[in-house]
Amino acid sequence: MPHIEPTPDQYDRLHRFLASAFSPEALHSLLLRLDGGRAVAHELPSTDEAPLRYFHRAAERLWQHGLLQVSLFELLLQQRPHRSREVLEIASLFGVDLDAPASSPDTSASLAHGPTDAASLMHPTFGRWCRDRAGPLVALVAASLGAGGLALALGPADANASAAEAPRLAMKVGQAVLSALALVCVALPRTPGSSRLFGPSPTHERMWRRLGAIEDASSPRASTLRAAAGADPQTREAVTHWLDAAIEAREQIRQSWLWLWFSWMSLYGVAIALEIGAPDLSPHTFAVMKVLLTTLNDAAAASLFSGFWVLSFVTVPIPEAVRRGVVRPTAAGVGVIAAAVVVAYGVVELAFCLHEVREGVSAGLGADALRARIEARANPFDVGSGLASAIIMSMFVGRLDSKFIDASWPVLTTLYLYAAVQPSWSFLELIRRSGPAPHADSAEGLVFAFAWLAKLLLFALFAWVFHTGRLDFYLLRVRRLQDRVAADWSALSG
Repeated sequence: MPHIEPTPDQYDRLHRFLASAFSPEALHSLLLRLDGGRAVAHELPSTDEAPLRYFHRAAERLWQHGLLQVSLFELLLQQRPHRSREVLEIASLFGVDLDAPASSPDTSASLAHGPTDAASLMHPTFGRWCRDRAGPLVALVAASLGAGGLALALGPADANASAAEAPRLAMKVGQAVLSALALVCVALPRTPGSSRLFGPSPTHERMWRRLGAIEDASSPRASTLRAAAGADPQTREAVTHWLDAAIEAREQIRQSWLWLWFSWMSLYGVAIALEIGAPDLSPHTFAVMKVLLTTLNDAAAASLFSGFWVLSFVTVPIPEAVRRGVVRPTAAGVGVIAAAVVVAYGVVELAFCLHEVREGVSAGLGADALRARIEARANPFDVGSGLASAIIMSMFVGRLDSKFIDASWPVLTTLYLYAAVQPSWSFLELIRRSGPAPHADSAEGLVFAFAWLAKLLLFALFAWVFHTGRLDFYLLRVRRLQDRVAADWSALSG
């Protein structure tokens, strides 16, 4: 920055811009976000006593403290993007070249010109990422469809099976293979930016390299990078804790995702076993497998709820964050509670189903009649499981509907619809039991096909946010909002 004191005209230009672009309170907040700006804020007069003099003194103090440099003007660009032309002119007037490279070459000029290049910071979009990684995704689809096609070609072993059984079995096999492959894919890339399946991620690598620059107090762009990460200027240790917390929360999400795909893989494995071997199973074994089917569906919902919890609340304590007396379970605590609910629900259902078996055996019922009674007893539990899954999946998808993730509305609409059809299998079973239902099999086939597509979409969406670093960005920004929201509300309404 120049060492010669600015002329009155330079002061006047900066003073008039600050007075027209900010209220005293807004400028005070901006100064608190600027490295070294806190000292300037404490030296300014009261806004109540001398509001006009406030901005003139601010311009003087900014020069005296050596703050008329890149970091200030970048912050002005971020806060008032619609007046970027004026900011650039004033920066040039004070000899600050915002086009000059920063001390670190990876911090590009796009950060300085936030208004003009802001849209590029949200690339790659989901559609673009899927096109760029079409090879692995197509291989995943091909393997799933191939397994389903093979099951359809082989057909059911029973010659008396209905025409709907073969397609239903094929779709269950296809979804089981899809879930198994997704489980392997999620288990492999512990470091998102170096996925074995999708290759290196330039956006993830650049983001974390720039986040590393936050800890370099000598970097002229440190305040801009901190603001981009949702952070106020702070010490090296505090920044490190926030970054470590985001990494740990990301791993918590990945663990919940592993359990989700494991639950779905096991669910369809049991469903296939029931589809193929139900006539040969004893009533007790059939009852256990029906209950296991519901329990695995509940386990998938519990995994989604665990992911929702991590996305919604602070699950990693941060030493510098102010605790406000609100005590919530950690991610592990939520997982234990959810597992306990799932097990309790399954135990109650198993008790009712085994009671039906004992009564049926005492009444001398045949195997087919016993299976029908077990299915009738299990159906209300299936309905409850489906409704719970629909609610929890909607909650989870709602967390993905964030500007920090920026998923497109067609993708979110498809996933919300997937949540809505969760109870459909149990309701279709109720319709069959109530009387002739000629279209129930066709409806079930459509629901199975849509669920297949929706699972693939859900996998691709998670891979996108994980691989590109958007999940890390979300966790950084949302946790900063959570830390400040109560104080912001109190400042406005208290």
